[in-house]
Amino acid sequence: MTLHEYTHEVIDEIIKIANIDSLTKHKIIRRVHNLKTYKDLKLKDLSVKKMQKPRRPVAKIPFHTLPAKIQQVMLIACNKCDITIQEFCSNRKTDDIVDTQRHVIFYLHKYLGYSSKKVGLFFMKDHSTVLHACQVHFDRMEVERIYNSIYQAIKRESNEVIFEASPQPTPE
Repeated sequence: MTLHEYTHEVIDEIIKIANIDSLTKHKIIRRVHNLKTYKDLKLKDLSVKKMQKPRRPVAKIPFHTLPAKIQQVMLIACNKCDITIQEFCSNRKTDDIVDTQRHVIFYLHKYLGYSSKKVGLFFMKDHSTVLHACQVHFDRMEVERIYNSIYQAIKRESNEVIFEASPQPTPE
């Protein structure tokens, strides 16, 4: 249905409800047709036209391009927080996904020694966003017991996987 057809249907309904004569109906239709916005939209299909503000495109986290250590930490965090890796890498901003991302960001920055700029590149974020995530993570660790226990479990398992996998010097 085009805007033209839709407009005529709406005007017909208004005319029926208000009991307006046909001369007034034609005056209303003529005024609507003279509107600039109506002329611009007249030929477009209403089902295709979206009246929403377009969203800024956001890139997903490129999981397959990340180093193996970071992939392992992400997988461990996703398992502990009961989310999938697709959800973790998506653009969604639910609390569980954001918390999991904060755990991983803090671990990479603090324990694996990546700079905030480098971690930002991994997560498609700015370095200041990484620093903010680390600060929020640190603040929540002091206050929330469950948040802290989940992070400690992620840290313990990640340390086992990452640091135990590297060759240890054997005592002689």
